[in-house]
Amino acid sequence: MNSQPGLFAGHFAHIGYVTGDARAAAAAFEAQQNISGWRFKEQVTIEVGDGTSILANIAKAKAGDILIELIEPLSGNDGIYRNYLGQAREQAVFHHLAFRLDSPAALEAARLKATSLGATLVLQSSYPDGTGSFYADTRHLFGHYIECYCPYP
Repeated sequence: MNSQPGLFAGHFAHIGYVTGDARAAAAAFEAQQNISGWRFKEQVTIEVGDGTSILANIAKAKAGDILIELIEPLSGNDGIYRNYLGQAREQAVFHHLAFRLDSPAALEAARLKATSLGATLVLQSSYPDGTGSFYADTRHLFGHYIECYCPYP
Protein backbone atom coordinates (compact mmCIF):
# COMPACT_ATOMS: atom_id res chain seq x y z
CA MET A 1 0.00 0.00 0.00
CA ASN A 2 1.28 3.49 -0.88
CA SER A 3 1.57 5.74 2.20
CA GLN A 4 2.06 8.90 0.14
CA PRO A 5 -1.01 11.21 0.33
CA GLY A 6 -3.22 11.29 -2.75
CA LEU A 7 -4.13 14.29 -4.87
CA PHE A 8 -7.55 14.45 -3.18
CA ALA A 9 -5.98 14.77 0.29
CA GLY A 10 -6.44 18.52 0.72
CA HIS A 11 -9.57 20.49 1.51
CA PHE A 12 -11.96 20.56 -1.42
CA ALA A 13 -11.93 24.17 -2.68
CA HIS A 14 -13.89 24.50 -5.92
CA ILE A 15 -15.08 23.11 -9.24
CA GLY A 16 -13.58 24.86 -12.26
CA TYR A 17 -15.26 25.29 -15.63
CA VAL A 18 -13.93 26.81 -18.84
CA THR A 19 -16.16 28.93 -21.05
CA GLY A 20 -16.01 31.23 -24.03
CA ASP A 21 -18.12 33.83 -22.19
CA ALA A 22 -17.99 33.99 -18.37
CA ARG A 23 -20.95 36.36 -18.06
CA ALA A 24 -23.16 34.23 -20.32
CA ALA A 25 -22.13 31.05 -18.48
CA ALA A 26 -22.88 32.72 -15.10
CA ALA A 27 -26.30 33.75 -16.40
CA ALA A 28 -26.94 30.16 -17.52
CA PHE A 29 -25.92 28.78 -14.11
CA GLU A 30 -28.25 31.30 -12.49
CA ALA A 31 -31.18 30.49 -14.79
CA GLN A 32 -30.70 26.71 -14.78
CA GLN A 33 -29.30 26.04 -11.30
CA ASN A 34 -30.37 29.11 -9.28
CA ILE A 35 -26.72 29.98 -8.55
CA SER A 36 -26.46 33.72 -8.03
CA GLY A 37 -24.11 36.25 -6.45
CA TRP A 38 -21.44 35.95 -9.12
CA ARG A 39 -18.25 37.96 -8.55
CA PHE A 40 -16.44 38.88 -11.75
CA LYS A 41 -12.77 39.70 -12.20
CA GLU A 42 -11.87 40.82 -15.69
CA GLN A 43 -8.50 40.82 -17.45
CA VAL A 44 -6.85 38.65 -14.75
CA THR A 45 -3.22 37.69 -15.39
CA ILE A 46 -2.39 34.09 -14.46
CA GLU A 47 1.30 33.21 -14.32
CA VAL A 48 2.00 29.91 -16.04
CA GLY A 49 5.38 29.36 -14.39
CA ASP A 50 7.52 29.16 -17.52
CA GLY A 51 7.81 32.92 -17.92
CA THR A 52 4.53 33.18 -19.82
CA SER A 53 1.07 34.15 -18.65
CA ILE A 54 -2.62 33.85 -19.45
CA LEU A 55 -5.14 36.67 -19.60
CA ALA A 56 -8.63 35.57 -18.53
CA ASN A 57 -11.95 36.71 -17.16
CA ILE A 58 -12.95 34.82 -14.03
CA ALA A 59 -16.31 34.53 -12.27
CA LYS A 60 -17.00 32.82 -8.93
CA ALA A 61 -20.16 32.02 -6.98
CA LYS A 62 -21.24 29.64 -4.26
CA ALA A 63 -23.72 26.84 -4.83
CA GLY A 64 -24.44 25.92 -1.24
CA ASP A 65 -21.04 25.00 0.17
CA ILE A 66 -19.47 24.50 -3.26
CA LEU A 67 -17.56 27.29 -4.98
CA ILE A 68 -18.01 27.36 -8.76
CA GLU A 69 -15.27 29.02 -10.85
CA LEU A 70 -15.76 30.04 -14.47
CA ILE A 71 -12.65 30.80 -16.53
CA GLU A 72 -12.88 32.58 -19.88
CA PRO A 73 -9.47 32.47 -21.61
CA LEU A 74 -8.70 35.67 -23.52
CA SER A 75 -5.08 35.48 -24.68
CA GLY A 76 -1.54 34.44 -23.88
CA ASN A 77 -0.38 30.90 -23.18
CA ASP A 78 -3.99 29.81 -22.54
CA GLY A 79 -3.97 26.40 -24.23
CA ILE A 80 -4.73 24.60 -20.95
CA TYR A 81 -8.11 26.33 -21.05
CA ARG A 82 -8.76 27.16 -24.71
CA ASN A 83 -7.85 23.70 -26.03
CA TYR A 84 -10.04 22.04 -23.41
CA LEU A 85 -12.96 24.25 -24.36
CA GLY A 86 -12.91 23.11 -27.97
CA GLN A 87 -15.97 24.18 -29.94
CA ALA A 88 -18.21 24.59 -26.86
CA ARG A 89 -17.79 28.37 -26.74
CA GLU A 90 -21.28 29.21 -25.48
CA GLN A 91 -21.36 26.87 -22.51
CA ALA A 92 -19.31 25.97 -19.47
CA VAL A 93 -17.19 22.82 -19.79
CA PHE A 94 -16.02 21.01 -16.64
CA HIS A 95 -12.25 21.48 -16.34
CA HIS A 96 -10.85 20.82 -12.86
CA LEU A 97 -11.31 20.11 -9.19
CA ALA A 98 -9.29 22.28 -6.80
CA PHE A 99 -7.88 21.37 -3.39
CA ARG A 100 -6.42 23.72 -0.79
CA LEU A 101 -3.46 22.31 1.09
CA ASP A 102 -2.42 23.41 4.57
CA SER A 103 1.33 23.68 4.18
CA PRO A 104 4.17 23.99 1.69
CA ALA A 105 5.17 20.42 2.62
CA ALA A 106 1.71 19.16 1.67
CA LEU A 107 1.91 21.08 -1.61
CA GLU A 108 5.28 19.49 -2.40
CA ALA A 109 3.91 16.03 -1.50
CA ALA A 110 1.01 16.62 -3.91
CA ARG A 111 3.49 17.63 -6.65
CA LEU A 112 5.45 14.43 -6.09
CA LYS A 113 2.27 12.34 -6.10
CA ALA A 114 1.07 13.94 -9.33
CA THR A 115 4.33 13.29 -11.13
CA SER A 116 4.52 9.73 -9.76
CA LEU A 117 1.12 9.14 -11.40
CA GLY A 118 2.44 10.37 -14.74
CA ALA A 119 0.76 13.78 -14.61
CA THR A 120 2.36 16.78 -16.26
CA LEU A 121 2.45 19.83 -14.00
CA VAL A 122 1.18 23.01 -15.62
CA LEU A 123 0.45 26.54 -14.38
CA GLN A 124 2.97 26.28 -11.58
CA SER A 125 3.54 29.20 -9.26
CA SER A 126 5.61 29.47 -6.13
CA TYR A 127 6.56 32.03 -3.53
CA PRO A 128 9.69 32.29 -1.37
CA ASP A 129 7.90 30.81 1.66
CA GLY A 130 7.05 27.61 -0.26
CA THR A 131 3.39 28.41 -0.91
CA GLY A 132 2.05 28.36 -4.44
CA SER A 133 -0.09 26.30 -6.76
CA PHE A 134 -0.10 23.97 -9.72
CA TYR A 135 -2.43 22.25 -12.11
CA ALA A 136 -1.78 18.56 -12.70
CA ASP A 137 -2.90 17.19 -16.05
CA THR A 138 -4.66 14.10 -14.72
CA ARG A 139 -6.94 13.63 -17.70
CA HIS A 140 -5.39 10.20 -18.32
CA LEU A 141 -6.54 9.17 -14.82
CA PHE A 142 -9.72 11.11 -14.11
CA GLY A 143 -10.73 12.89 -17.32
CA HIS A 144 -9.97 16.33 -15.87
CA TYR A 145 -7.25 18.49 -14.33
CA ILE A 146 -6.56 18.82 -10.61
CA GLU A 147 -5.49 22.12 -9.09
CA CYS A 148 -3.60 22.10 -5.79
CA TYR A 149 -2.65 25.22 -3.91
CA CYS A 150 -1.29 26.39 -0.62
CA PRO A 151 -2.42 29.97 -0.04
CA TYR A 152 0.08 32.69 0.66
CA PRO A 153 -0.26 33.58 4.35
